[in-house]
Amino acid sequence: MQNPDFCLLQNILKKYWHIILFSACFAAIAVGICSKLWIPPVYRSSVSLYFGTITENTPDGRKTEKNNGEETSAELKLGNQLSEDYLQLVNSDIIREGVQDQLAMHGKWQKKGYQVKAEQIQKSRIMKICIDSCDPLFSQEAANIYALEFIRKIRQIVGVRNIQIIEDASLDTNPVSPQIHWNIAGGFAAGFFFSLVVIIICTLLDSRIRTPEETEYFLPIPLFGVIRKTKMFSDRNPGKQIPDDFRVLSLNLENRSPFKKTEGILIAITSPLPGDGKTFCAEHLGTALKERNHKVLQIRFDETPSAETCGSTAKTNAPGNVLPIEKRSCNEPDVLSAAADLTLSPEFRELLQSVREKYDYILLDVPGRSGFSHTVSACSAADMILLLIRAGKTDSKDVKRAADGLLRANLNVSGIILNGLED
Repeated sequence: MQNPDFCLLQNILKKYWHIILFSACFAAIAVGICSKLWIPPVYRSSVSLYFGTITENTPDGRKTEKNNGEETSAELKLGNQLSEDYLQLVNSDIIREGVQDQLAMHGKWQKKGYQVKAEQIQKSRIMKICIDSCDPLFSQEAANIYALEFIRKIRQIVGVRNIQIIEDASLDTNPVSPQIHWNIAGGFAAGFFFSLVVIIICTLLDSRIRTPEETEYFLPIPLFGVIRKTKMFSDRNPGKQIPDDFRVLSLNLENRSPFKKTEGILIAITSPLPGDGKTFCAEHLGTALKERNHKVLQIRFDETPSAETCGSTAKTNAPGNVLPIEKRSCNEPDVLSAAADLTLSPEFRELLQSVREKYDYILLDVPGRSGFSHTVSACSAADMILLLIRAGKTDSKDVKRAADGLLRANLNVSGIILNGLED
């Protein structure tokens, strides 16, 4: 499991932005289509009610209070106290039954479905009763009926007569829902965060090593070099040009390798599992060292012993286990091929001592199997051990198992090479 931090989120957004963006756009389009085709529109009409003194016109045109000042003040105080109760009474069964009776009297509205809600304007004595339905004309008529029935019931139940309609319901043909633009925005956000969360969870549960930071996190071993993956330079089509990554690796190797004047330096390159690119890296590392005027030999071990080497120790020590050194061009290291069983024989040390006297660097392409006896035997003769990891392929558990296997044999890994890093 990887360590969750901001760098992980940044790497995910950088690597998977196209997938996240596609998921967000797909979700937005899907929500927009569903909102347009399958969600019925809802229309709203509202009536405004005012809680205050009730006045009436006198014959001479003047407005006077219906009650005396003391009674009016009491009504106002009571009306303010009951404002919260009014909001709850709007949805009460007693008022709904009265509204249903009034709608039934109209003949055509009794089977219409609707929703009612009330809201009080902040810092005022104004309350709105809103009716939502799929028919704008029904919403208008039902809102007016609801307001009248509400006032009538309040006067019967509470005895307060300071409620009056200040704004009748109007016909509004613009639906209040679905709000397609907001639904599309919500679908985009939901698709974005859902895909991001899924990728983060999958990345956290993925124990494969992908970056240099993860390498340093899982193993307290120095990182000698990083080999980046490019289209023009791969395992199957290496080309002739040596990437700068191998030149940097060769310089780091020179700076860290033990200095010897009389004999060459033996470097074992191994990996937790086969197929991580040991031969590829050993070949091009040798080429980079050749560019710096070093004599380099690459020894390749065949992990699958031949039929001749599967018999006895005498057959294993036979000369047929080692092919003659193949001389390459001045730009490539010499190559010696041998069976993996040779590493278990006494002649192996003699072979290494003989090539030490002729070459500056001897690169051992060690079989890549965790805990394999050939790996331990070859690495025990080396001056340096490099553990190669394939980015995005090698599991952290296999890396730790390989490092622990070498440590149990009293062998310390000198450095890590991260191969196949995505650009």
